[in-house]
Amino acid sequence: MLSLWFMGAEARKQNPQEKPVIGISLDIKEGRLTVLANYVRAVEAAGGIPYLLPMSHDSASVAAVIQRTDGLIITGGEDVNPLLYGKEPIPQIGAINTERDQAEEMLFKQARRRRIPILGICRGMQLINVLMGGTLCQDIPSQWKGDGSVQHSQKVPKDVATHSILIDKTSILHDMTGCDSMAVNSFHHQCIDRQAPLLRITARAKDGVPEAFQCDKEPNIMGVQFHPEGLFANDKACLHILQYFIRQAKTRK
Repeated sequence: MLSLWFMGAEARKQNPQEKPVIGISLDIKEGRLTVLANYVRAVEAAGGIPYLLPMSHDSASVAAVIQRTDGLIITGGEDVNPLLYGKEPIPQIGAINTERDQAEEMLFKQARRRRIPILGICRGMQLINVLMGGTLCQDIPSQWKGDGSVQHSQKVPKDVATHSILIDKTSILHDMTGCDSMAVNSFHHQCIDRQAPLLRITARAKDGVPEAFQCDKEPNIMGVQFHPEGLFANDKACLHILQYFIRQAKTRK
């Protein structure tokens, strides 16, 4: 198995039983690369092999790593630097991590170039929107135009769902979950403001906050604002999201 992985994704196509290798982006903080274990457990439960990415800023290294993966998950974390979408930071912005922004931008561009499936989760969804030309609401409580009726930064563990979302019936998310609405977990104070031109919002909270998108022109790109990796053990809809992503990675041409 190990030697086959080092041969790269193209070689693994010759063995249809081989599980797809899923690259998982990491947080960069105080000289450490870290990720919550739920991301690893969720990929394994959905049928993939988790691979923790080195978060390099060397273009050749990033290209080589992505060449050996079948899918990319861009994980949750700190706020995206607003300078990336042409805005100045407001007082309510949280911690930003420019080093991580740069590393994930390189990963996204290489993965998009190879047309492997890309799933953005929470911050990952926001970053993809920015990298494809969209903007963010830097702080929902002070900036969002909705009625403020939904708590998006829940105070309970990730395996608890605290608010509902409404799902577009014409979306891939609806197809994979079979749901018009579902209860989700939520740990963010930012969200998509102006969506990128190629992206379509496919789910919203009841206050209008975007909760998922897909890219009709590049259907291998999708994002969710909530955390299916926190709910998959007890929520079949969230497990189905991850399983769909793993199937995409396995069958990509």
